[in-house]
Amino acid sequence: MAAADDEEEVVDEGLQQGMGKVTDVVAEKELDADKMANAMKEMEAATAAANAEKAEREAALKAIKVDKADVKVIMAEFELKEDPAKRVLQEAGGSLEKALADAVSA
Repeated sequence: MAAADDEEEVVDEGLQQGMGKVTDVVAEKELDADKMANAMKEMEAATAAANAEKAEREAALKAIKVDKADVKVIMAEFELKEDPAKRVLQEAGGSLEKALADAVSA
């Protein structure tokens, strides 16, 4: 009888060790899943912040008024269509001189 009890104890210890390994693996996977979820949240937050910054910049540029004659000068000098020429002027703060200087120095 003692031999059978010893065998059961050995089997029980082996099962406990095996279960311990399984639970360790499950715990690691849960930690990895938590890390992944946190990383995804951080990426989403960074993307949202970048999109908000871009939208804010676009709104600020659209608010800059440009002279139609200046747009025509940029169109003629750089062979651009109206919208890209207007954008060049808006990025230069509406100043034809600055837009031309920026284009020459670029």
